[in-house]
Amino acid sequence: MLYKKPVKVRNLILANRIVRPPMATRGTKDGIVQPEQVEYYRKTAGYTGLVILEHCYVNIEGKAGEGMISIADDSTIPGLRKITDAVHGEGVTKIFVQINHAGSAAFPEVTGLPLVGPSAVRHPRAKTEELPHALTEDEIIEREEWFVRAALRAKEAGFDGVEVHSAHGYFLNEFFSPVTNHRTDRYGCGTMEDRMRIHCEVLQKIRKAVGEDYPIAIRLGCLDSDEHGTTPADAAEAAPYLAAAGADLIDVTGGVWGYIREGHTEPGYYSAASMAVKEALERAGYGMRAAAAEGQEAGRPIPVILTGGVKTPAEAEKLLQENAADLIGVGRAMLADEEWTKKAMETV
Repeated sequence: MLYKKPVKVRNLILANRIVRPPMATRGTKDGIVQPEQVEYYRKTAGYTGLVILEHCYVNIEGKAGEGMISIADDSTIPGLRKITDAVHGEGVTKIFVQINHAGSAAFPEVTGLPLVGPSAVRHPRAKTEELPHALTEDEIIEREEWFVRAALRAKEAGFDGVEVHSAHGYFLNEFFSPVTNHRTDRYGCGTMEDRMRIHCEVLQKIRKAVGEDYPIAIRLGCLDSDEHGTTPADAAEAAPYLAAAGADLIDVTGGVWGYIREGHTEPGYYSAASMAVKEALERAGYGMRAAAAEGQEAGRPIPVILTGGVKTPAEAEKLLQENAADLIGVGRAMLADEEWTKKAMETV
């Protein structure tokens, strides 16, 4: 079965194609990892190819809510290290951490700071009438550095890679989406190059900081539930920019309205976007098909993760066989059954 086969992410080999996607536990105190969370992640490990730790804020300004884990300063590293040690002690599983800034989806009552974003427009999921401060170019660059320092902490804490969060209406995703980005400068929505500029700068700076061998993923919000928002065609156009900037893995999901796609519960309900991204990567020379044909030595193949609605191993296998993605995220089903991947790997 294809989902049992290994896959390469830069120089890291994942034992299989099953991913446990980031899902917030909201169990921290002041952003510090708690023993219950260490145990929670330990139980997710053993058989799953890749676990992605829930989003962690890169600065208090970007905290998405109470209970969110911090990766905002060096004091967080020992707690995060407890998670990576626990996961690595259980078997084949590799673990990435998702680093994030909530942007104008943050909670001022939690952060104690004003909202910020690409433009002074109300976030479609905002719970406040406060408009965000539209960041200057210098302020944008300052926040890029927060991501870089968080990535360095991730490496020091023992994570096998880092995932940059640009989905679900958070900070970086707000630059990609025309719903939240009304800028007219070089970070605006005038061209795809402009929409991708902050993403590419973040990826390039992280790559320079962490070195050539360390895997960098990006979670991209590829579809907005808004007639003026991001489409799968936009995601396809964006993907080669991300690849050229240093991304090793693209994790496809929803955009500014979040990870639920209204009216859709079918397995892989973002597959139109993931397939468009895969096809764009193939055309740009970063495809997995050519790599598979040539022993993964052709170019720099970039796998694509698809998450959403997958409940059974058969559903995961079907999506892989249809070339909808290269890895399949299984969230709620794993949450309900800690042995989901073990059972899947034992399936003949």
